[in-house]
Amino acid sequence: MNSERRPLFEGAFSADGIFIRADLLIPEGTGWHLVEVKSSTKVKPYQQEDAAIQKYVLQNAGVSVVRTSLAVIDTEFIYQGGGDYAGLLRRVDVTDSVSRLAVLVAEWGRNAGVVLSQPEPSVETGKQCTEPHECQFRAYCSAGSNAALFPVSILPNSYHLAEKLRGEGYEDIRDVPESRLTNPIHMRIHRVTCSGQAELDVAAQSILSTLPWPRRYIDFETLGEAVPRWPGTRPFQQIPFQWSCHTEYSDGRLHHEGFLAPYDGGDPRLAFLHTLLKVCGTDGPLLVWNASFERTRIRELAQVFEEYRTPLSALESRMVDLLPIARNHYYHREMRGSWSIKSVLPTIAPELKYDELDIGDGGGAQRAYAQLLDPEMPFDRKSDIAEALKVYCERDTLAMVRVAQYFGEG
Repeated sequence: MNSERRPLFEGAFSADGIFIRADLLIPEGTGWHLVEVKSSTKVKPYQQEDAAIQKYVLQNAGVSVVRTSLAVIDTEFIYQGGGDYAGLLRRVDVTDSVSRLAVLVAEWGRNAGVVLSQPEPSVETGKQCTEPHECQFRAYCSAGSNAALFPVSILPNSYHLAEKLRGEGYEDIRDVPESRLTNPIHMRIHRVTCSGQAELDVAAQSILSTLPWPRRYIDFETLGEAVPRWPGTRPFQQIPFQWSCHTEYSDGRLHHEGFLAPYDGGDPRLAFLHTLLKVCGTDGPLLVWNASFERTRIRELAQVFEEYRTPLSALESRMVDLLPIARNHYYHREMRGSWSIKSVLPTIAPELKYDELDIGDGGGAQRAYAQLLDPEMPFDRKSDIAEALKVYCERDTLAMVRVAQYFGEG
């Protein structure tokens, strides 16, 4: 560093028993500009604490840090192609705030040393286990504890209520007096959890009985990466690459079709759009789970491919969301406060499992498609991944069929 003044990436330093790797050090005057790169779109408090630790170690290792910045993703950046990513990262100067925090690092280090020198501490799990990120040891710390089987925290949108109930000594929903709850959904969760008997309102059957035939159940998979791959796309933009569609007829017949975009590196959106319009036809309801996701993708496609705006808008108008039907009219205590399709399905069709699949959730699907786009991956491995993606997406729409059939039977 003294003999060759050039940018240094992932430089390793140690001081006072603390080891770091600095993302980027840029020569500036007689000192160095420390840049920590983050995948978030704005600066967060814990990131400044991270940078403060970096600065403390660097300076105690003899490196003069004259400026500190956090580089975050600029969501206004639009990739123009050709590998030019200038402007993807936006630097935010945090020199002053990091300097104030850096004087605390020595005490942080001493406290950490004290903890490490002692036997394993006994600390109840709580808010600190999930903020700002979920701790990797959460399952370990919870194992063998007297944790509530149905904790009050599963009540949806009720952080403050759950805190208050815990403060009053109520850890398990079953112990909470019925009079303490006023929200109808909370009351249903309490009632079903206490009784152990699932509830399904006849209103769900009434809603579904009005839907004409054929009924198509559709689901999308998307790829949203920090570094956009295709010209005209932004960081974290959700690019659809796969759909599944089960078509249910009035006589009980069920037909499945699916699409997985080619993984040759090209933009998958136009092929996705063409095949989706073909399979959905021009009439009949399109049943989805959490329609806001699919509707947003449809609108985004219509903005990019304006010549398809009319048929895409027609698709959006035909969508029927199963999620609010489930949320308002069905609950099983094993759903534990969640109405995701993966929480509802096991209570209705336990034979349709996700944990037996090679890909079990949307995040896994994103990672799998990103792997398919890797030109270095062997062809036979790509074939296995592609098949796993098809099986997973098909399971999502089959799950909706089974849930809708259950609701329709009342």
